Amino acid sequence: MGVNGGDEPHLAPTDGEGSPAVEPRATKSLVVTVGGSPDPIVTAIETLRPDHCVFVCTEQSRQHVDGIVTKVSQKLTGLTHESVVLDDPDDPDAVLRRCSQEIERLAPSGQVLVDYTGGTKSMSAGLLLAAVLDDADIYVTSAPRRNDTAVDHGQATSPVAA
Repeated sequence: MGVNGGDEPHLAPTDGEGSPAVEPRATKSLVVTVGGSPDPIVTAIETLRPDHCVFVCTEQSRQHVDGIVTKVSQKLTGLTHESVVLDDPDDPDAVLRRCSQEIERLAPSGQVLVDYTGGTKSMSAGLLLAAVLDDADIYVTSAPRRNDTAVDHGQATSPVAA
């Protein structure tokens, strides 16, 4: 069963004396692939409002992370973030393994969301496969298309049925 749900019964943790333990605040984490355009990532963060964001990027796309965080911090305070720089953004298997590690690391703290809109095709494929295998909530940010080259303005982040 995956990290974000399942059929297992939920047992409240105890303090060892049989009393309920105080659980840490559950967080909502968002894992996003970052490519050449930061706008869809900004839309995803503003729409999904995570507590923590993991930017999966290349050395080149990493330059967008600070700008994205600055832009979203105007509407979303308290966002923590980190960057994961991929060695080979064109190796979907390596991306899958790394993204799966990140999802599994984040899952015990709360809900894990992914948006696979940005990055290389292999980055998107790797994150999407990791999300399906690890039962994360999947989103994509898109807008109407006039052609097969790019989307128009007016993008929105929507859940994807997996």
